[in-house]
Amino acid sequence: MKNPYLTSVGGPDQKDTHYFSGTGSKWDDQPLCDNEIEPYLRLTAAARRRRNSTNLQVGDFSPTHFHCLCCAASLRMANPSMKVVVLLRDPVARALSKFLELKQQRHLSSFYMDALEIYSYTFVSYVEAELAVMRRCSDTARRFRSSASPRSRLLAAAGRRPRGAAMPRGWGAGWDMGQWMEAQCYARSSILGWSMYDVFLENYAAQFGWRQMKVVYTHDLLTAPNDTLHAVEDFLGAPRARLHPNDKLDDLVNTRDCYSEACSRKRRQLRPYTEALGARAGGATALGDNALVDDLWDPAAAVAAGGAATASAAAASTGSSSSGASGGAAGTSPFGQAVAALRQLYAPHMQQLFTWADQGVIPQPPQAWRAAYADIGGSSTNGNGPGRRLQEGGGGGSSSKLRG
Repeated sequence: MKNPYLTSVGGPDQKDTHYFSGTGSKWDDQPLCDNEIEPYLRLTAAARRRRNSTNLQVGDFSPTHFHCLCCAASLRMANPSMKVVVLLRDPVARALSKFLELKQQRHLSSFYMDALEIYSYTFVSYVEAELAVMRRCSDTARRFRSSASPRSRLLAAAGRRPRGAAMPRGWGAGWDMGQWMEAQCYARSSILGWSMYDVFLENYAAQFGWRQMKVVYTHDLLTAPNDTLHAVEDFLGAPRARLHPNDKLDDLVNTRDCYSEACSRKRRQLRPYTEALGARAGGATALGDNALVDDLWDPAAAVAAGGAATASAAAASTGSSSSGASGGAAGTSPFGQAVAALRQLYAPHMQQLFTWADQGVIPQPPQAWRAAYADIGGSSTNGNGPGRRLQEGGGGGSSSKLRG
């Protein structure tokens, strides 16, 4: 932890408690939203005793709490004044990163059962199969949708929103059964579904209000790490950390080359995603495919790092953003077609983020996101809660350290 005034509820050796969410896997019997609260409060007190300080903010850094539909309500009951910080990455890059993580972590299958499920899949074949599952799931859920519920009208009357923004709705806070079911489709798909950021953001906003939430993008941490860190500290009300002048805040952990916090990497040391995937991509990849999905790899350092494949990918990525996935058109390779299908899937959800950003609810996302997730296939946001309709075409195919 860079800031001595911030610490984890689980202590220095347990940043992710998963206390209310479990692992977030669909293989978990159930979320732990009704987990006993007193031991959790004791963990908070223990964190303060370890530091022998009352001038300390204790946080929970479990990323699975974001996708857990009932966790926002549980956390709000535990602390209604809680401030929520969410770090978002390009949705296709996040999905690919999760796929590669589970492929690399098959030995942890007792904890991540998802790793066994995808054992026989390539990225291309998994996208094709999982998109079909998600479409069936969301189509079923939509049959249970209803008009605005009395609960949502009551919340709207309370006025807990910035001017111009629609009243957020969520689990136990305005969703009807169809919206709940559709959100479950995404919450139980850790690779593809967890990139439906608008659904999970709105769920938390429905409990805490937008003013108690701060959205940060990986692009911010890559391009202006100190400014981003200070902005988060200011939002939390914590004194700013005094960093060593040589601390560039540029370590990446749990990367594509070494999924462990014990072997951090610099951006210049990363291989391109397509090179790291190898045969797991699912067929030959074109030279430009890496630029479609890689928001961490630094093409400027590729030639210096060496390797023919790396240099070729660097040449193919010329003209793309080095700090965000390219907004260019997806390629014609099987991998490129899978990326195109995912962009189409995420487009309406991303457009909801753009709407919120234009309303001043969240910060403006990286410009590359707008280029990549523009009006694809006629998709649009309709303001009807989670799961702005999945697109039918193209289916063939909270730490200062980033994951690569």
